[in-house]
Amino acid sequence: MASLARWTRHEEDESSKMRRPQDATNLLAASAVAANTAYEASRSPFHRWIEGQKDRNDPIGDLASDIWGDRKFPVAAKTRAEVQRYMERQGAVPGAVTALKEAWAEFLAQAN
Repeated sequence: MASLARWTRHEEDESSKMRRPQDATNLLAASAVAANTAYEASRSPFHRWIEGQKDRNDPIGDLASDIWGDRKFPVAAKTRAEVQRYMERQGAVPGAVTALKEAWAEFLAQAN
């Protein structure tokens, strides 16, 4: 999606060295949009919540940044146990597991 946005900006920028006909078909755009739509639909409420915690200056913020940077993270995970099992399989340190427990409790408190 970022590449599509950059390409659109290049099309609008007259000084850009990139050129293509105005009516050229982007063969990849439809599949990229469909993949992004499917990804967004698969995200769990926790994954959506943790995204908003990335800028925090605490262990939950560190966890959020790590989750956001992990392309293999199970975004559809609906329970803390699922996320914790994944993290432990990836070699998470005890502090990260503690941060997950705190984050999940905060997530649940805000959801209610």
